[in-house]
Amino acid sequence: MSSTTFPSLEVFHDPNTPPNQLATLVSPTTQFWWEAGRASFSTLLQKCQYSPFLQDHYLRLFQLVTIHFPSPFSARKTKLKAGEGAVYELSWNYDSATSDSIMRFSFDIFGSPRALIKQLAAQGFLKPRNADLRLLDSAWPAHRS
Repeated sequence: MSSTTFPSLEVFHDPNTPPNQLATLVSPTTQFWWEAGRASFSTLLQKCQYSPFLQDHYLRLFQLVTIHFPSPFSARKTKLKAGEGAVYELSWNYDSATSDSIMRFSFDIFGSPRALIKQLAAQGFLKPRNADLRLLDSAWPAHRS
């Protein structure tokens, strides 16, 4: 597999991955990169190789929310601060030449993602269910320094 360096993120892309399909990524900084017009977090985990550490901390979150990409797809970058001072980042890029849409989603594992999810849901980026948010509250570990 080839390796490409991105700011604070190392992307491992399988050259056999078809265009517009999920790219394979494992990052110890808990940032994920994939290519898709629309994808769910559970699909991301099913198609990526991930460590037991990542599985333990993210499987519960990734199965709770589904990404709904804005339409028309446009290049944008949003930085949000939520819960416990953690910085969350969500960014999109669109390549008009190849019609590839790329999304990057990252967050601090030590900060609760609930506030981020609520903010993104309010902006139409995520569509969580209330029951899932309650489950997330009980499942996510408390903030640790």
